[in-house]
Amino acid sequence: MALLPEVQMHSMGEGEGSAPFGLAHTAEEDLTWYQKVVLFLYSTTLGNIIFSACLVTVAVLLSAACIGAIEKWSFGESIYFSIISYSTIGFGDIAPNSTGGRVFVSLFAFGLGLPSMGFLISSAGSLGDDQMQYAIRKGRSHRWIALAWLIFYLGSALLASLLLAIAEGFDIGTSVFVIWQCSTTIGYGTHPPVTPGGRAVCCTFGVVNIFVLGFLLTRVTKIIFHPHKRARKYLERNRTKPVRQALERFLVSHKVECETSELDQLVGEIMDS
Repeated sequence: MALLPEVQMHSMGEGEGSAPFGLAHTAEEDLTWYQKVVLFLYSTTLGNIIFSACLVTVAVLLSAACIGAIEKWSFGESIYFSIISYSTIGFGDIAPNSTGGRVFVSLFAFGLGLPSMGFLISSAGSLGDDQMQYAIRKGRSHRWIALAWLIFYLGSALLASLLLAIAEGFDIGTSVFVIWQCSTTIGYGTHPPVTPGGRAVCCTFGVVNIFVLGFLLTRVTKIIFHPHKRARKYLERNRTKPVRQALERFLVSHKVECETSELDQLVGEIMDS
């Protein structure tokens, strides 16, 4: 246990544990409120999600104001066009006709629209990973997390299909197909919504879907394309499991907290010694 002083530990009060979602117990007494906010938004997954959501909101509103003024669209049409465009759904029922509108959309999409959406998708995937890692550190099953996200996704898709059918007068099959286009961002352009209610449903589900699908696709990609890494981690975890468990009991008994990366380093050094 001589290695323990070399690792930065954090004091644990009664009832405290590892903070979820990338939040760590840090000493912030010397930071101003502005620095704390910046640190939170920049260094935590939850902060990244809040920042990316705000960025997407600003991008949509700014785009709607500009494209609406150029094309003489209503605010509702401009908002609908911006969300459908930058979420890459692209039904094609509304498109800029003027040269100025086309130039603006082309430049804005690469400058802010698409990057902000990509940031939101990446943050959503990181949130799901943080939730799973937190569950693993707590010794809980992490499979229910992916299942819960999947159930939420399917439930929201079903609800969106029913609302779209009511708003647009579609049969349930057509409504499900349109929502599927929003879900996959394929956007064939068949049966695009024309009523304000139908457009609101597609826009809302499109944004929610980006958040949820970001996590689900991350998990599916890791399962399909990284089976060798999963197998290696499984073997390594079982080889070092007794050492890790003993070290975790020691840390808990002395009421100290160790970051996951620090604990991995300790276990590696013990196994190599």
